[in-house]
Amino acid sequence: DIHAVLIIIDAVNRLKTLRLSRCTNITGSCLEPLHGSLVLEKIDLSLVGDNKSPKLDPAQHYLPIMSFDHILPILDSIIQRGGNR
Repeated sequence: DIHAVLIIIDAVNRLKTLRLSRCTNITGSCLEPLHGSLVLEKIDLSLVGDNKSPKLDPAQHYLPIMSFDHILPILDSIIQRGGNR
């Protein structure tokens, strides 16, 4: 899982870019290992591809389950630590 991979690679100290675009089956809790990162420069959590409509079609049965309650504190901790470009 993403959480385990981020821990194994020491993502909080090493990962500069994380691309999880079009990953609709994550809540965001898997990003916890990035909490307080000083090296992360870019994170892509977009739900649609480049040049695609941001409207998701519920008929396709892949509505996102991302939780702002999980994601925002992690992103906020990264921004508040500073040092990131």
